[in-house]
Amino acid sequence: MSEPTIQDITKCLQRRLETIDGLRAYAIEPDQPNFPCAYPRLVDWTYDTTFDGTSLWHFDVWVLVGVGSQFGRAQNDLNEYLSPVGARSIKAAIDCEPSLHARATGGGTYGRVDIAGIAALGASVRIEVLT
Repeated sequence: MSEPTIQDITKCLQRRLETIDGLRAYAIEPDQPNFPCAYPRLVDWTYDTTFDGTSLWHFDVWVLVGVGSQFGRAQNDLNEYLSPVGARSIKAAIDCEPSLHARATGGGTYGRVDIAGIAALGASVRIEVLT
């Protein structure tokens, strides 16, 4: 079996994110986001980690919610996606993917972001993929 392409991996991550009710998932950063939404962004990679053709990929899945007039509500909404468990958990959605050796390992950025000229509240979830 051949190693998947970066596009194959991001599309698989998109499909897993689509299992979260109400979350709009994209395979790449959207030009016109519709909140709440999430998409993967490649961070780094290592080829041949064990000299057998295995590669290690790190992605940040960016999850964004609209701020509107209630910042506190946006924080509560965002936190549901960052939780390690629950119906809206990105970790739970990614970790259960049988066709891709992927797992959520943590997070990084959290705060106000600007995407396509629109203010949002966002956070990144680090995803590790072994191919």
